[in-house]
This record gives sequence, structure tokens and C-alpha cells, in this order.
Amino acid sequence: MAIAMSLNGRGDFKEYLVFLSEKNLSWIFGLINIFIGVGVLGIVNGFCILIPRFVEELIKEKQIPYWHKLINKIDPKKPIIGIIYSLTMIVPIIIISFFVGSLLYPKTADEFFDNYGTGMSNVYNFANLLSDWISLIIFGFIAASCFGYARSLSKNKKWLKIMNYFIVFVIYFAIAANVLSIFIDLSLYIYHYNNLSSIITNKELLNSKINGYIISISTLIIMILIMVVPAIFNKKKQKKLNNISTN
Repeated sequence: MAIAMSLNGRGDFKEYLVFLSEKNLSWIFGLINIFIGVGVLGIVNGFCILIPRFVEELIKEKQIPYWHKLINKIDPKKPIIGIIYSLTMIVPIIIISFFVGSLLYPKTADEFFDNYGTGMSNVYNFANLLSDWISLIIFGFIAASCFGYARSLSKNKKWLKIMNYFIVFVIYFAIAANVLSIFIDLSLYIYHYNNLSSIITNKELLNSKINGYIISISTLIIMILIMVVPAIFNKKKQKKLNNISTN
């Protein structure tokens, strides 16, 4: 479906809707959206079932903050502690992301998003940005797993090792290309804004695009810091505890 949508167009759903409408096949677009909605609800349902139990397992393993206050309150039949802890972590992030998206993220030039109401187009665009970065980060973890698996293979499995290294190279190349393109686009927009401002007709739109790329890069940096910094602190803390126990 994605290939078919991209062959003769931009590959977006709005263009696909126009094409189907011209052929009197709008019902196909509605059917596809129903399938997408069912898929999304299935994913949300899976996370709702998994996350509370997963959080409680982290509490038992003493891997998250305040585990010592919660470990004795865990009910094996009802993951109430896991639900409360999950909501405490997730709801503030959603609220902050909502305000950042609606108030700071630049409005798209596409008038289609005006149908959602004032500021909502910004929220949808910011949510799309977050999902893109999360997808890239997830693929980065997958590539890291493939790299670790390739290193653990014996010399007798040469072709399997080469295949895993190739997968790692392709994934990290794609990630690097996506990240690098952001910086290249930002540099070009800043150059046009500073040097070609006299011939630019829509300077406000260009400034909006620059702000969007800056927010995009800042969001990526914040997401990486959120994942990396706690791991570094935990590693240092564990190292100190090991030194104390040996002494």
C-alpha cells in the first residue's frame, strides 16, 4: 500500500483520498482507516496490559526509583501499583508534549490541518515528529542487538555473522542519513533566511520551518538524554557499591 501510494505522488493519505474520490472509491479510504484504527487500538490495548506488569517486575528487580516503598505493596492478582506508577510517569509527559506541540511547534503550511481547529495541527505534527524519532531510536536498539549477536557468534558461522553486520550497517546508515538530513535542511534554511531574505516572499513560513527543525533536534537530544543519563548514573552507583563491598 505504501509503495502504491508513493509511486505517483507524495505518499500521503490526503493525496490518496483525492485519488480514490475521483474514482468513486472513497469507501476504500474509510475501510483502510478502520483497519488502521483497529490496529492502533490493539497496540494500545497490548501496552495497557503489558506496562503495569512490566513496571511491577522492574520494582521487584529494584530497577526504578522508589522501589523500596512499593515492593511490599504489589498485589500479584491486580497490578494496581504498576498502573499508578505508569500513569504517574506517562501523564505528565503527555501534558508537556501537548503544550509544546500546541504552543511552540510551528504550524504547517498545509491548509488540510486547519480542519482540526486552532493549535491542533501543531499537536498532530509534533506527535508525528515524536513517533519518527522513537521509530529511529527503536531501530537503533535493534541494530545494537544484531551487533551484539554477531560478536557472540563463533568463527564457524561466518556468513551469519556477515549478515548481521550488514543489517547493522544498513540500519545505522539509514538512521545517520535521517539525522544528517535534519541538520543539512536546517543549515540551508538558515542560509536562505540570512542571505536571501530580500527575494523571499514568505519569510514567516521560512522562519517557522527553522523553528520546527530546531525543536526537532532539541526533542531528539532530550529523548537521548532521558535514556542515557539515568543509565550512566546507575552504572556509577553500582560501581561505587561494588567498590564498597570489596573494601
